[in-house]
Amino acid sequence: MNNEEINFNASENLAAEASSEHRQAVIKKIQELNSFGYFKHLFVVFIITLVIAYNSDFERLPFETFKKGNIFYTKNVSKSEINLLGYYLMKSKFFDGTPKSVKLDKSDSGNYIISLIIKEEFKDKPQYTENFKLFTYEVSEALGKKTDVNLCDSYFKTYSTIKYNDCYKSLRINSTQIIYSPAIKEKMIRDMAKAFIYEKIIDGNPKTFILSIVKRDLFELKVPIKREYRNFKLNTIFFKIISGKLIFEVLKTKVNVVLCNESDWTPYETISYYDALKSFEMNENKFAHSNDINEKTARKIADTLSEMGLFDKKDSIFVMHTLTASIPNITIVSLSRSVDEAFIKNAALRLSRECLDGQNLRIDIRDQSYTLSKTYYQPATKVLPPLPDNNNQASPQKEGKQ
Repeated sequence: MNNEEINFNASENLAAEASSEHRQAVIKKIQELNSFGYFKHLFVVFIITLVIAYNSDFERLPFETFKKGNIFYTKNVSKSEINLLGYYLMKSKFFDGTPKSVKLDKSDSGNYIISLIIKEEFKDKPQYTENFKLFTYEVSEALGKKTDVNLCDSYFKTYSTIKYNDCYKSLRINSTQIIYSPAIKEKMIRDMAKAFIYEKIIDGNPKTFILSIVKRDLFELKVPIKREYRNFKLNTIFFKIISGKLIFEVLKTKVNVVLCNESDWTPYETISYYDALKSFEMNENKFAHSNDINEKTARKIADTLSEMGLFDKKDSIFVMHTLTASIPNITIVSLSRSVDEAFIKNAALRLSRECLDGQNLRIDIRDQSYTLSKTYYQPATKVLPPLPDNNNQASPQKEGKQ
C-alpha cells in the first residue's frame, strides 16, 4: 500500500489525533487484508451493496464524513476512534464514494458497537448474515477491540445484532480463506487446510470456505461453486469424498457439505454426512466406497482391479463402490482413457467370484462429465469349493459285513 495522503472530507484533520501506534496497527492490518485481496472479496462486495445511507428525517447525531460515508457517533467515543474507523472503512473500499451511514458507539465494557443501515429486503435473509459475521471479526481485528455489529433500518432501529463472541474467525493459507465459528479450534482448521492442500483444493487460487457448528456433534462446511460447475456431477461425488475424509480422518465428527452459489452463498445442494464416502488411493487414482461397505472388501476389489491393470496410469481412473438396492455397484469413471468391453466382462466375473462370494453386481462406465457410456450386469456366479485335501480324508469303507 502506498502512503498517499487521505482526504477525509471532514471538518478537521482527525488523523493528527489518532495514536501513532494504533494507526500503524490499522495500516498493518489493512496491508495484510489487501495482500490477500480481501477488499475485492465477495464478502466486502456484498456488504457494500447491502449498506445504505440514513433517512434524511433522522434526528441527527454528530457525524464525520469520509468519501460520502457518514460515521455518526455518540459521546462515548473519541474523535481519534472515529478517525481510525473512517480510515479503515475508506481503505477497505467500504466507503467507496456512494452514500452510506454507520454509527459508532461504545458499550459499558468498552467494546465498540457499530450500527449499519441495511436495505430492508435483506434483513430476513440468513445467507447474508455470513458476510456480516466476517465483517464483525475483521473490523474487530483491524481496530484492536471487540466489536458488536447492529443491522438497522434507516433510523438506526436495530433489526438484529451480531455479537463479537458469535462472529466468525478467519484463517488464510495459500490465498485461501477459511472462515470458522469461534468455538472451533484453530488446530482443526489447520488440519483441514492440510487435507485440502493434499487434495489440491487449496492450490494458490483465491477461495473461501465457511466451517460452522450446527450442533454439538455436527459441523457444516459451505463451499461456493461457480455457476458453470453447478451441474457438474463429479463435484457432488468429490465433496462426498471430502466429507468422508473430514468425518473419518481429520475432524472426526459429522460434517454436512453445503454447495452454494458463488455469488451470494445461497445453498443449492446439501451433501449429508451419511452420504459421505471413504476413500483411498491406488497409484494416485481414487477408489471410494460407501460407509456400509466393508473396507477389507473394498480394498480387495481395488487390488483385483489393480492386478488387471486398471490403475497402471496415474490420475486417469476413479472407481466408486456403492450398494444399490443391496446389489454391489462398481462405477468406473474414466477421466482420460477408455475402458473396453472385454475388460469390463472379465472384471465383473473376477470381482463376483473372488471378492463378493459369487454375488451379482453391476459395473457402470462413465466419462469425466459423469455421463453413462456402458453398463454391464454380472449374474450371480457359482463359487467352486476348494479342492479336498486327500491326505486328511478318511478311506472309504464298504458297506455290509466284513
